[in-house]
Formats: sequence, C-alpha cells, structure tokens
Amino acid sequence: MVRHWQVDLHLNLSQNMDTIARGLQGLVRERRDDWSRWREEQAAQRTESDQRFNNMLEDARADRQRMAEQAKAMADQAAANETEHRAIRENIQALLAEIARIWLRLQAS
Repeated sequence: MVRHWQVDLHLNLSQNMDTIARGLQGLVRERRDDWSRWREEQAAQRTESDQRFNNMLEDARADRQRMAEQAKAMADQAAANETEHRAIRENIQALLAEIARIWLRLQAS
C-alpha cells in the first residue's frame, strides 16, 4: 500500500510537473509572440516616423528654395524700381530744365 501510494505520488508529481512545464512553455511562447509583435510595431512606427521626418525635411528644403527665389525676385524688383525711379527723376529734371529754358526765352522776349 505504501508502495502504491509512492507510485501515485510520483505519478501525480510527474503530471503536475508536466502541467507546470506546459504552462511555462505557453507563457514563454506568449511572451515571445508579444515581443515579436512589439518589435513589428516598433519597426512600423519607426518607418512611419522616418517617413514623416523625410516629408518635413523635403518641405523645409522646398520652403528654403521658395524663400531664396522670393528673395531674388524681391532684389530684382528693388533694382528695377531703383532704375525706374532714377529714370523718372532724370525725366523730371529734364522737364524742369526745359521749362526753365522756355521761361527764360519768354522773359527775354
């Protein structure tokens, strides 16, 4: 009877150990799957972040290019305005000189 009890105890212990081992294997498998999912999510987030960064960088470069073009256009416009202003000033001076000559001729007559 003691022998039978020892065998039963050994079988129960062995079965319990098998159950615990299967449970641990299941936990390990779950954790490994969780880890794999987490790594995949991290990779996807990193890819998305990289894409957003590259888009912002591309936008910043385009903005810088646009600003450089606008600055050049403004400088060109300022130079054109200065040239036009100088030409108008010269025309006004020429008109005033012509008016002065006409005035002098009228006074001399």
